[in-house]
Parts: sequence; C-alpha cells; structure tokens
Amino acid sequence: MNESIFWFFYHLAESQPFFSGVAIFLARDLLWILILVFLIGAKLFNFSQREILLVIISILVAWSLSLLIKFFYISPRPFAMLTDITPLIKTREALASFPSSHTIVATALAVALVSLGYYYFGAGLMLGAILVGLGRMMVGVHWPSDVLAGLIFGLLTVWIVKFILKNYTSS
Repeated sequence: MNESIFWFFYHLAESQPFFSGVAIFLARDLLWILILVFLIGAKLFNFSQREILLVIISILVAWSLSLLIKFFYISPRPFAMLTDITPLIKTREALASFPSSHTIVATALAVALVSLGYYYFGAGLMLGAILVGLGRMMVGVHWPSDVLAGLIFGLLTVWIVKFILKNYTSS
C-alpha cells in the first residue's frame, strides 16, 4: 500500500510539467514560506516571547528528533529502492527517508500554534504541512509512511515540549 500511494503521487507530478513545478515548490520551498508566515503572524498577533519560544523550541526539537531517528534507523528513499524513478529534486542522503524532516518541522510549527490557541492560524499552517508532505512524495524523495510519521512525530513533539516547559520551568 505504501508503494501504491507513492506511485499515485509520483506519477501525478512526473507526468505533467505543471504538477512537477507545483510538487517541487511544495517539497522544497513551502516549508520556508510557512516559517516566514509564522514570523509575520507572530509580529501581527503580538506573540509573547514565551509563545515564540515554544514554537522555536518545538521546531528545533522536531528537527533534532528526525535527525536522531535517521541516524539510528536506515531507510532507503524511493529513488534508492525503485529503479525506474528519478527524483525531481536533489537530496543529500539516499538512505535517510524516515521520517520526513520537512513534514515533522512543518507539523510542529502548526501544532504549536494550535496549542497556543491560534486555531485558524495553526490550521492554515497544518494544511501547509500536509502539502509539504505530499510534495515530498510527489518529487520522489519520501514514502507515504515517512510523511505520516512526520505528521505524528511533529504532533508528539509539541505535546512533549509543552509538558516539559509546563512542568519543569518556572512560570
């Protein structure tokens, strides 16, 4: 099933120039735009330093977690396992597929905002996180399970960070 879902999204992007351009944008650039939108939103909504700190810590912990998992769990990317595909973007490591670091970071960003009560802002960025994950599949660098793991780990990261900050720091 993992491979079937992958092929659906990969063929969608690789068969149409328009979709390949969209997929490349989603996979490579959208995460940075989501971060920029957060920074602008933090200024517009007058986020407190504590709120900004929670979001930044959540992002850094999520990214670190993805690197830690990739270090201990070797998982070939689709283009390393399937001989008849060429990824639409370049990646550094062919054996670092699980989880999707882009997706885990984008999800942590969105979930942190929702957890702070910025529901619509966070929901919009969550849609962006999902699109980042779909883009990563469409360009041929991640399996659906990598993206799903990124979504789940991003969510769990924020819960853990909030728990630690609540219980182990002074208010």
